[in-house]
Amino acid sequence: KDALKKLLQIDRHLWTWRCYSFCCDHYISCGELAQALKMCDDCISAFPTNQHGYHDKSKVVKMLTPGMEGINASINVLQTAIDANINCPLCSNTLGEIYLELGKFEDALKAFNRTVLDLAIAQPGINESYVFYNRGSCYDRMFIRSLNTNALNIELLVNAHNDYVTALQLGELSVITYSQT
Repeated sequence: KDALKKLLQIDRHLWTWRCYSFCCDHYISCGELAQALKMCDDCISAFPTNQHGYHDKSKVVKMLTPGMEGINASINVLQTAIDANINCPLCSNTLGEIYLELGKFEDALKAFNRTVLDLAIAQPGINESYVFYNRGSCYDRMFIRSLNTNALNIELLVNAHNDYVTALQLGELSVITYSQT
């Protein structure tokens, strides 16, 4: 609370996206979701080409509204960042994870492909191993689904294998995910 109080006394023109994100995290931890959402919107206004405000907002809107309505609101926020054509690997990866959970594999794959493209920056802010693990998991599930339709697609299996190998070679997976891979 003391750190937040000091931060709020600093002119917002001197803030970085991290200041907004810190405030957002604080408000979430205190259950002040309306304040967290306002901080996200302020971050997006101050840094419209930075992924972090959008990513934080996607989490907050999902918390504010339970069920599919919140999931769809989160998807819309993440898609807004992607549609703005900013470099946003956090947003596209999170979008891919949501679609993967919903069983929308083609949409997930599109999002994960965008994530891989957006990794080509100095500080992507995301664990690259997990990006390839996620995309491999998507290909894997698409392959398994192809087994059920008698339309066996070996290319999906090869793509899953290649992404899993890349994830392992990057060497940043947790022990459990490494074992699953």
